[in-house]
Amino acid sequence: MKACSCLRGPVAAAAVLAMLGPAQAQSLEEIIVTGARDEIQARIAAPNPVVLVGRDEIDKTNDLTLGDFLRRLPGMSFSGPAGNIKDVRLRGMDKGYTQILIDGEPWMGTTKDRQVQVDQLPMSMVDRIEIHRSPLPDLPADGIAGTINVILRRVEGSEVTVKVGAGLHVGHEDRAPQGTVQLNMARSWDNGLALVLPLNVQRRHELKTKPKIVETFDAATGARTGLSESMERENNRVHEFSLGPRLVYRPDGDDTFTLSIFYNLNEGNKLRATDNYSFSDPAAGTGFVRDSSADEDEDKARTAKRLAGQWQRRVNESLTTQLGWVWQAAEEDKLKFKDNFDGSGTLTGTETEDARVRARNRKLHLGGRYTGWAGHALALGLEWQRDTRMDDKLRNGAAQISESWDIEETRQVLFLRDDWAFAPGHVLAGGVRAERREAGSVDQGGVRRDGDSFAMNPSLAWRWSFLPHWRLRAGAAQTLKPPKFDQLSSVITSGDGSLSSPYVVGNPDLKPERSRGWDLGLETDFQGRNGFAALNLGERHIRDMIAKETRPESDGFYYNRAYNVAGTSIVRTIELDGRLDLRALGLRHVALMGNYTRFFSRKAGSSAPLSDQPHYVVNTGMDWRIPAWKTLLGWRYNYQGRIAKTSGDTESALRLLDVFAYWDIDRTWSLRVSGANLLDARKTKQKETYDSAGRLTARTREQEAGGRSLLVTLEARL
Repeated sequence: MKACSCLRGPVAAAAVLAMLGPAQAQSLEEIIVTGARDEIQARIAAPNPVVLVGRDEIDKTNDLTLGDFLRRLPGMSFSGPAGNIKDVRLRGMDKGYTQILIDGEPWMGTTKDRQVQVDQLPMSMVDRIEIHRSPLPDLPADGIAGTINVILRRVEGSEVTVKVGAGLHVGHEDRAPQGTVQLNMARSWDNGLALVLPLNVQRRHELKTKPKIVETFDAATGARTGLSESMERENNRVHEFSLGPRLVYRPDGDDTFTLSIFYNLNEGNKLRATDNYSFSDPAAGTGFVRDSSADEDEDKARTAKRLAGQWQRRVNESLTTQLGWVWQAAEEDKLKFKDNFDGSGTLTGTETEDARVRARNRKLHLGGRYTGWAGHALALGLEWQRDTRMDDKLRNGAAQISESWDIEETRQVLFLRDDWAFAPGHVLAGGVRAERREAGSVDQGGVRRDGDSFAMNPSLAWRWSFLPHWRLRAGAAQTLKPPKFDQLSSVITSGDGSLSSPYVVGNPDLKPERSRGWDLGLETDFQGRNGFAALNLGERHIRDMIAKETRPESDGFYYNRAYNVAGTSIVRTIELDGRLDLRALGLRHVALMGNYTRFFSRKAGSSAPLSDQPHYVVNTGMDWRIPAWKTLLGWRYNYQGRIAKTSGDTESALRLLDVFAYWDIDRTWSLRVSGANLLDARKTKQKETYDSAGRLTARTREQEAGGRSLLVTLEARL
């Protein structure tokens, strides 16, 4: 079994920088490494901090989905059902502020806020994960909170690895089997051709229970005037198939041709049962009566397809060019039936919902890199991208105008980046990304409405290695958050245009929200490259935030739609990250790791924080290697602090504990055992309503609980 290495990348990078002249050093990258792989030692990063996690760390925890793994990384909070992570958020901001890339390109999903749900990608397909706090010009600028770049499996010689796993998911009132079959094959030939073929098939269950209590009160006396309860039970059975072949051809030393395919089919069948009760004497809490119940059966199929090609040519020792294209498609089909029953169990009605989403993306990019200017590495790129999206929904056979639209968006991008090693130990990188967007929407009458925007997004980063094992980084960048797709729709969903009943509609003229932010980081490595500590401070000033308002417009009618509003919202973070080897205590095979992030924010025009932002998140863990037994034991603890929403709602802290064990049986066989959510993830939501005099009038409390998971995986290296 490989030794668990840590932070080898920064130290190796510093050594390489010391040996190379300025003309070469500026093109290298330094990366903060967590669970580093051996080849990471040869990489250096741009001056801005980048957190990178490789296969060594990914393989330890035996996670099935990307979301399960991401929640433990620095600065990450999450949402979704307790224990079933579907959305991740950097800096504690809303999910739409975090950009997720696949191999450096935006990952197309079917959600309105342009972010895919991270339970849709299996971890066996992932080679490494990068977190960019402040992107440089060659990365898309749509990540105000930050950018997560997921790198899929790469070509690595010739090998075949097969994993078969089986386990159990245990909820409060139910239990269900889960399993996975994973194949990773790599092959290289002497003629310059190389192929990697990852394949994943998995079945898992997402179990949830949610009891809910609703109380109403007489504001004057405080007496309880109403009491009702409900119990919701849910079982989402997920079957998933993923395939990601990558073909690389190097006919000579100058040309590299790459073709990559990604396909994911995620099919879920969600069964939900809800029982509703009331009390005839709410003050005393007696007279328990069953009011109604409902059974839901929902089938949802999500498909992601991606085809990309690239030609890279080394023209001479100083100039490299590349030409590439990307085609993506995302589709979602949902069919739901809901049967409603009265208190005696008699069927009172059936509801149906039929919805579909069709999204397409095409992109062309052309770029070059020039290193012939002493001390500099210049990169120039051109990009053209076109996105189309069509949403349709029927409810009980009737078209839902408010959730049906046809939108297209086109972008043209020009970026310039320069990495400059201007003095020993100093690297400066920066440039600008110019971006023009054109959006068009067709309303229910077939009338098209267009809008456009233009942004110059500069960025600058500086890295100073002021001592052999110490580095200081500073970065600043302007980033964007594009509008949600439904906010761009020109379909009028309701209203007559009067002040009392304005037209409810989207706004194709919306401009992206803009942020000017900075990051300052200090880090050191120690214990012979086996330990590190890092501190990062960050701040974002966000302008042109999007909010829904009612306004009169030039045609004399009133509209209720999203507008770019005045004011600046501020988000600040303090982040600590580190790893410590306990060899000084005589425990040379034991390592502790952890990270802590504190979030602060202020909404424009008020002292209130941004909604859904936790106070802080903490992650801790331990790895214990036992070389004599060829075994690794470990645990990871994940704590997300309490969330206070702007509406007055609160959400309790969430605690997750995962354990794992890895045993190298021999050179061919390995066994992994993992347990997830062993503390049984629960979160409690509470909402209180007060009148104008500050007296309590209503209170709602619900407790959502997920389940525990056990997975045993047998791996064969052929």
